[in-house]
Amino acid sequence: MKAVIRASILSLLIPNFGAAAFSDIEIKQLDEINKSSTTQMNAAHLSLRKAISTAIEDNPEKIQLIIELDTAWRVMIEKKMPA
Repeated sequence: MKAVIRASILSLLIPNFGAAAFSDIEIKQLDEINKSSTTQMNAAHLSLRKAISTAIEDNPEKIQLIIELDTAWRVMIEKKMPA
């Protein structure tokens, strides 16, 4: 019990260096970056969908391979994305 109390007191006394205090300008800049990244990501996703559709239209006999490649790519990306 004493260890828990000590840990609690210690956590209150040590400043939180992980928290960032951003100014209004920095918050706006970060928001713009996030919006731009989201727009680019959506455009890339749309482009990928079009490329997959074109690949399927051009190679109907390889539809299963194309779908498997797309699925494997998504799984790899999801594993690399931070939680």
